This record gives sequence, C-alpha cells and structure tokens, in this order.
Amino acid sequence: MKTYAAKVLLFGEYTIIKGTAALAFPLNVYQGSWQHNSEINTENLKKWSKYIDNQDFKEIFKFDKYRFEEELSKGLHFHSTIPIGYGVGSSGALCAALYEEFSIPKKTLSTEKNSIFELKTVFQTLENFFHGSSSGIDPLICYLQKPLLLKGKEAAEIIDLEIPKKNGGAIFLLDTKQPRQTEPLVKFFLESLKKDSFNKKIETELCVYNQKAINAFLNQNEVTLFENLALIAKFQYDYFPPMIPKGFEKLWAESLEHDLFSLKLCGAGGGGFILGFTQNWSETQFVLKDFELIKIQSL
Repeated sequence: MKTYAAKVLLFGEYTIIKGTAALAFPLNVYQGSWQHNSEINTENLKKWSKYIDNQDFKEIFKFDKYRFEEELSKGLHFHSTIPIGYGVGSSGALCAALYEEFSIPKKTLSTEKNSIFELKTVFQTLENFFHGSSSGIDPLICYLQKPLLLKGKEAAEIIDLEIPKKNGGAIFLLDTKQPRQTEPLVKFFLESLKKDSFNKKIETELCVYNQKAINAFLNQNEVTLFENLALIAKFQYDYFPPMIPKGFEKLWAESLEHDLFSLKLCGAGGGGFILGFTQNWSETQFVLKDFELIKIQSL
C-alpha cells in the first residue's frame, strides 16, 4: 500500500494557533503504511472509528466505516517508523492514510487552493481524537507530501522550495529520547494566552520573529534567518518552560550564548525532537557528539 512520510514544521509552532504564517514540509526519513497483522492490537483504531462515525464532516468527507472495521478485524494496522510523541506527525500520517484509503468514494490527491482548507478542516477533526485540539496541519502535509506555506487561517499554498546553497550549514533534529503528549502543552499555551501580557508578547515579538525567519528562509537570507532564529530560541526559553525538554535546559541556555547553532521547538516541544539550525554542521556535530542528530536539510 501507499506510504505516508512524516512532516516537520520548520516555523510556526504555537504561533500558528494565532493565525500567523507557518512553513512545513515532508520528512521522508520516517514513513508509515497500512499493513495486516492478526497479532496487532487494533482496539484504539476501533475507538477512533466510532469517534469518526459520530462527527459531522458536512459532506466534505464520508467515512467508509464498515470497510475500515472489516479490515481491522483482519488485523489492519498502520505500520510506521515515525516516532510517536516526537513532533513529526505520527498521528498526522495515520489521518492522511485513513482519509485517502477509507473515504467514499476513495480519495485522490487534490491540490486546488480552495480544497486545501477543506482538507485541513477534515484533518483537524480526525486528529482531534489523538490530541484534543489539532490544527490539521500535520496530516495535511503528510497527505499532500509537498512543502506548504500557510498565511494566516484562511490562506495556504503549496510551494516549490529552492534548494539552498550548500555553505556547510544544516537543519537538523536532535533526539531527546523523551516521548511526550501534545495536549497538555497546547492547553498550557492556550491558558497563557488568556493573560493580556503574554498574548501581547506573542503577537508583538514571537509572531514577528517567526514571519521574518520564514521570509529569510524562503529568500535564502542567512544573516536575517539566524538573527531571528536566535530571537525565537530566546523567547521560547524564557516563556515556554514546560516545552523545553527536561534535562535540555542547560544545553538550550548555552546555545543562546554562542552563534554555532540555534535550537527551537519541534512541534509542541516537551520531548521528542528538538529542531536545530547551524551554519557550521561539522563543528555542531563535534560539539553535540553525545546526542543523536539527524540532518534533514543542507544550508
């Protein structure tokens, strides 16, 4: 069966909830697909099926519940190398796979602009089962398998990313070896937004840094990119303490004192992967030799 790649949200973690820009693309290092194995426990998928059947998708999506549950009885499961609780779309790939395989009629890829947000709406509802509150972005990327630039809550476009000039830099993932749950972290953020002072800081600082970083990345302006990555890293360290993975506070703080690499949250944070950016990949590998690093893009 078809495979579905993971995803990485390069920019826009948490600020996407405010309706600001975000940039994400597929992460082919990890993938998943439907497979059959009669020894696999499918109880959670059965619960998901009942949940989906009770949702109102307003004719955008019709779920083939009977075929899905028949396949589950034969041991259907989603076999995936995508680490769970790591911020790279484990549930997103699952939602994408279900939408494409178990829609009535069976869906084919559509990349029309007016359909992207219909897809996002469907995926939000499908993924809410796992996270309580989903943006729908993860499964959208896993389904489209193309880079996606979101411009606020009502605009999104598939883009062709130019391959950056290879100047010895890299975007990388640092494995914290700590799975985490998204829902309590998102809840913390939403509760914090109710405070006017915090909400203002998000709007006037983090959202601004995020937009500048996206523009710089797309225009391959490394100076501006790394200036704003440093600001994002400092903001997240100061205002998102629950999202900084346990035991990595010192490393994060040290990274703020030099310009070798910048760290930022990968997805909700709190564990899983930390996203890193560096202009000197070889030196960064040496300094972080005690950690498992995965290079995902040259810079």
